[in-house]
Amino acid sequence: MKRFSGFFLRGALVLVLGSLALAKPARAQHVADIATVAVVGLASGLDVASTLACRNPGLCRESNPLAALFFDPQHPAYLVGADAVALAGVALLSRTLRRSSSRTARRLWWVPAAVFTAASLAAWRSNARELRGCPECRLAP
Repeated sequence: MKRFSGFFLRGALVLVLGSLALAKPARAQHVADIATVAVVGLASGLDVASTLACRNPGLCRESNPLAALFFDPQHPAYLVGADAVALAGVALLSRTLRRSSSRTARRLWWVPAAVFTAASLAAWRSNARELRGCPECRLAP
């Protein structure tokens, strides 16, 4: 089941981002903005949830070096806020690239979202491995 869910998430990500890369009309660009934020937000949310599931930072650690800067078990809002700012930045960068006057930038608008999504999913998987070794953790994937 775990292999199937990982395969499903990767397949859905490739399908959504690949189909959005072909979107040309203005209405489709709005759909692309929403879908980009949804996919990146899902991956980022999984990473943040797996980070916040750690009750004992001595037994498990955050594998994402950027998220580790904001992880404080006593103040989870720091990590959630930093994640929201990063999500907004990636969405804004993707939208700016897609509406650029440069043809190359318009073709590569999906790269920042894909990189951020891949990094979040990799951190989520690493955190899930860390959580398996933590008997005190809230969420056991």
